[in-house]
Amino acid sequence: MTHAHTPRARRAPRAISSLAISSLAIAPLAFSSLAIVPSMVRADVRPLARGWVLHERALPSGLEDVGCGDDVAYARDWFGSAARWNGASWSPLPRFTGDSYGRTLAVSPRGTLYLGGGDHVTRWDGSGWRVLPLSDWSGDVDDQLLAWGEDSLYVVGRGRIARLEGASLRTYDGGTWRELHGVSADGAELLVAGQGGTVMRQRAGVWSREATGIGTTIRRLLVTGPGDVWAWADGESWQSSILLHHEGGAWVRRDLAVSERVTSLGGRAGLALVTTETAVLRWDPASHAWTPELTAADLGPGTRLEAVCATRQHLVVGEASGNVIVRPLAP
Repeated sequence: MTHAHTPRARRAPRAISSLAISSLAIAPLAFSSLAIVPSMVRADVRPLARGWVLHERALPSGLEDVGCGDDVAYARDWFGSAARWNGASWSPLPRFTGDSYGRTLAVSPRGTLYLGGGDHVTRWDGSGWRVLPLSDWSGDVDDQLLAWGEDSLYVVGRGRIARLEGASLRTYDGGTWRELHGVSADGAELLVAGQGGTVMRQRAGVWSREATGIGTTIRRLLVTGPGDVWAWADGESWQSSILLHHEGGAWVRRDLAVSERVTSLGGRAGLALVTTETAVLRWDPASHAWTPELTAADLGPGTRLEAVCATRQHLVVGEASGNVIVRPLAP
């Protein structure tokens, strides 16, 4: 999930080389030891309608984002605390003792967790936290992260993109001077998006800009299959959002049927999901419409949904107070 927020002042980027995503192998990480402290939070479980189950207070300090691998999921709060879903229950991770304030996370297919925060990224390797330094950068790491594969991570910022190389993140030109907020991968091609309706695509190391037909800021990208790309952007008014779908080589608006603000975009291969504050909706290709998976009537009053993702077996939805709502995927 990516939140709308006031852009932070950043210095102009220095000249840096163009990024070719297939040009450099990612070396194994060399980890250093960092202290960790345990957390003692347990989530209570409450069934809802339609097969959904509410796990209460999986994170006691509120929830900012969720992220899914193939078989596990994670949730995080603003302070850098995280909890892990193993397919049956939630359990807290040991708390990283350094500075990890932030909103964003990424999870690799096999379940490696990355948290954005401050001027660095922290990685949970299954036994401890490790800091991944970020050089030639300004501002906080507070936008979409992409964990494309194991030991593969991309970070976006103002006109630049950083890639994990060895034990640190190296910065490259992002093909534009604009603020970038979204990043995803379509096969061997890298996509970034952001300010002014910008979508940049890199083919064979060369960036090109795509015509989106909008001028608002794109917050997140999602690839659900070859050439099947979604973008979530700010709407023309504060209470609305824009949803774009790449169809037949062009970007087409596929907004919600009602003027309601989208709070997140997520999914996996063949599955696109969005949340509003009170609903989860799935894109139905047959009817070319967003169909409800979870509604305000199912949730009850006072709920504010913040994030959505999907493992191979479950839909995972994060709620602002720290609750997480889970349901098995339909066969």
